[in-house]
Amino acid sequence: MITKEASDQYREALKKGLTYYNGAVSRGEYPYLVSLDETVNTTALNTQYLGIMDIPTDLIKGTRTRGRQEAFAGNYMPLLEPESEFGVKWISLCAAHFAEGIRDAVKVYEYMGLFYVQEGNKRVSVLKSLGSPSLQASVTRILPAWSNSHKYQVYQEFLKFFDLSRLYTVQFRHRGLYAKLQASLGFAPDHVWTEEERMGFSSRFSLFTNVFREKMKNEFYDITPSDALICWLQVYPYESLKTMSFKELEKSLNNVWPEIVYLAKHQTEDINTEPETIDRGFFTRLFSAAMTTLEAAFIHASRSSGSNWIKGHELGEEYLEKTLGDRVTVKTYFADADTADEVMETAIRAGAKALFVTAPTLIAATRRIKSLHHDVFVFVCALSLPMPGVRAYYCRMYESKFIAGALAGAMTKEDTIGFVAKYPIFGVPAEINAFALGARLTHPGIRIALRWSCTEKDPSGKLLARGVHVISNHDVAADESLSVDATWGTYFIDGKEIRPIAGPCWNWGIFYERVCRYILNGEWDTEYDDDKAVNYWWGMNSGIIDILLSEKLPDGQKKLAQILKDGIIHETVDIFRTRMVDSAGKVRNEGDRILTPEEIMKMDWLLDNVDGEIPAFDDLLPMAQTLVRILGVYRNQIPPEKEEFLV
Repeated sequence: MITKEASDQYREALKKGLTYYNGAVSRGEYPYLVSLDETVNTTALNTQYLGIMDIPTDLIKGTRTRGRQEAFAGNYMPLLEPESEFGVKWISLCAAHFAEGIRDAVKVYEYMGLFYVQEGNKRVSVLKSLGSPSLQASVTRILPAWSNSHKYQVYQEFLKFFDLSRLYTVQFRHRGLYAKLQASLGFAPDHVWTEEERMGFSSRFSLFTNVFREKMKNEFYDITPSDALICWLQVYPYESLKTMSFKELEKSLNNVWPEIVYLAKHQTEDINTEPETIDRGFFTRLFSAAMTTLEAAFIHASRSSGSNWIKGHELGEEYLEKTLGDRVTVKTYFADADTADEVMETAIRAGAKALFVTAPTLIAATRRIKSLHHDVFVFVCALSLPMPGVRAYYCRMYESKFIAGALAGAMTKEDTIGFVAKYPIFGVPAEINAFALGARLTHPGIRIALRWSCTEKDPSGKLLARGVHVISNHDVAADESLSVDATWGTYFIDGKEIRPIAGPCWNWGIFYERVCRYILNGEWDTEYDDDKAVNYWWGMNSGIIDILLSEKLPDGQKKLAQILKDGIIHETVDIFRTRMVDSAGKVRNEGDRILTPEEIMKMDWLLDNVDGEIPAFDDLLPMAQTLVRILGVYRNQIPPEKEEFLV
């Protein structure tokens, strides 16, 4: 049966096919459908029948074998005249679809996430020409041969995700994102989706995809809807997709667009390990946007009473005011996750042009604020947060821990040193391992007894109870004295007497003063914000971190500390360029390789002389779980709390 409506549809499809064909030929590209068997030797590969299911038409890329593929352009549109036998059959099939729909499933093979048709090419062509987002197919998977390629590794992650969700609509091209999506939806890593969950997600993802494609009409980035969704979910809760209108969703997508573009361009942060030395020349400085004064707002999660962390930043505020005088005005605010947006807006209305947020738990609010105030400089004190626009800053505390470990090893006659860690977040395993390497440098065969203050109360007391008398505890602020009877830094316990050894410390004011000078002098490249996700990770050579030594420390140990400090500053001592074997027996470095900043930052393993392990999320005390959700070394696998704004 041939109808005018079906004939007209064929002519429209033919135009699209010829346009694709001519364009491909002019570019020197293959203009027809690809054949899987001609591009991949599949004869020796295993197969797995998956059954009949809906598959996205966008993922149908060609045919299984060479046959009538040259009747179609590479976009599956027809190339033969309407009067041809092929054309007549296509038009008849289209007319039947208009009358009662195409009900028979096509037969396809899936390879590496894409589909290749064995039977039903004309059905696929008709449905693609009509813009159908999916179709019914009988699917057989061809399992690829093992490879260490990035593409293969991503596909293995997809297979695990598919076993849980039975979805093909989500397609990522970078590792770790399937697990991150599973967590962002509130599911445990091994949660098998129910039919209701699958249908609910598919409906919301379809709306999100429509908004995304509308946005992409004027963009030229290589971004998929899945890429965009995973970025969007870092700022907005999944539940809000139920209630957002098209316009509301469109507005929210615009707010996070810089981060989506960033994901399309990068998969690693730009880790700034040294203070910037900027000299743009006289004329550039003359016409730059220099400022005579700057108002800086500091947003803390709590007051400094009882918080050495907040105290350190408040000392930094004082240092900033002292060094820049009348050029900078500092105001301090306090907020929690519920009030952070309002507090930051208040600070901006009061004139703040630079926001320094010292609590990583407020990061979602900083992202939203930056999307609304592009002219405000926004910083958050945290490590490894890939966020264009919002800059993260922290310090390489592992350098000080290495020196403290060396001193502890030199000072003890025992075979075990205790180490109390706070949270299993980025940077902490590096601190533990650096301490262990330092201790082993001066005391071969030493063991590090690891405890976590985020899993138990009084971990140092438990170490002492098992006979450990030299303990490394939490860090100190810059003005903290090691001569007092306090369990900060690394110390020796002799009966009831506490004898300080050394204390890694931070001097945040150096960072604040340097950054505010950049802004005041017009040396800040604002365009850089939207193109890069910057993590400042300065070390001892910047002065932002140091190590305080006990006044009673023997002269030999003081000299040792100075030698190691000078070596780190002048890069003659490379802490991790040594043979390292982890607790599972895996060789992490033979000693012939310099670890990259990202490798150090994202360590998630412990050395073989560390007795202990990184605690699981469920083992953490409730107060620790919020921070670990954001910065945990396994953060991509942690389901969010209900209605939680995620990072």
